Amino acid sequence: MALVGIVPTAIVFVLASTIDPNYGWLLFVTLPIAVFFGAVALVLGIIGIVLARADRGGYAWPIVGVVLGVVQLLPAAAFLG
Repeated sequence: MALVGIVPTAIVFVLASTIDPNYGWLLFVTLPIAVFFGAVALVLGIIGIVLARADRGGYAWPIVGVVLGVVQLLPAAAFLG
């Protein structure tokens, strides 16, 4: 879930830095998508940690989801802060 928000933003950064700087305007489209999917990944990661604790399973993927969700929410926090 977290990669759905990261991949389009990464593609725009690559396009803007290598091909044409005018592709930077696409960040206005991809950043809200990244923030939305980051929030979803954060919530699902927290749910995964709770379920992993109850199942006594592995914590690796839920923690990765939480970290990626927080990283995706950083642009919104920087913009609003």
